[in-house]
Amino acid sequence: MADGGHDAGSEEKSQEPNGKATAAVVSGAGRGTAMPPTSVMTRLILIMVWRKLIRNPNTYSSLIGVIWSLVSYR
Repeated sequence: MADGGHDAGSEEKSQEPNGKATAAVVSGAGRGTAMPPTSVMTRLILIMVWRKLIRNPNTYSSLIGVIWSLVSYR
């Protein structure tokens, strides 16, 4: 308890002005979870978008329409 009386992950209760009690978790040594690199996050987002698009039949019809228009324009 040398860190001010709080253990890592302990709850700190406070009173709001409207009388409701709230509880907040106090972090251990100020450590947070590290975010993955931007390239990894971008790749994950693109994979999720691709999976959603591939399940939508309108995607196929739109793609066929674009290809059709490119071929017929020629």
